[in-house]
Amino acid sequence: MNRMKIAIVKLSALGDIVHAMVVLQFIKKQLPDVTIDWVVEKGFKDILINHPDIDQIHTVNLKKIKQKKSLRLLFSEFRKIHQFGKYD
Repeated sequence: MNRMKIAIVKLSALGDIVHAMVVLQFIKKQLPDVTIDWVVEKGFKDILINHPDIDQIHTVNLKKIKQKKSLRLLFSEFRKIHQFGKYD
C-alpha cells in the first residue's frame, strides 16, 4: 500500500500560515505515516523550515507572477510542483 501524501497550499498571509501549521500535529496524530508537503510563497519558506511534521516545502514566486501579471508564469510555477508526484 502506498503512503498517503497530502499537499497543503497556503501561499501567503503570515497569520494564515501560522494558524494552518497547528493542524499538522493533528493530522500526524491520526495518520502517523502520512507524507505532508507544503506549497508556500518563496518569502515565507523560512517559517516552515525544520517543522517536524512537514516532509517537503515547495515554493512559488508570487511576487514575480504579480509583477509580470503572467498566467503562464503561474502555471509554470505549479507545474514544477506537479513533478513531485500526486497528492491524495
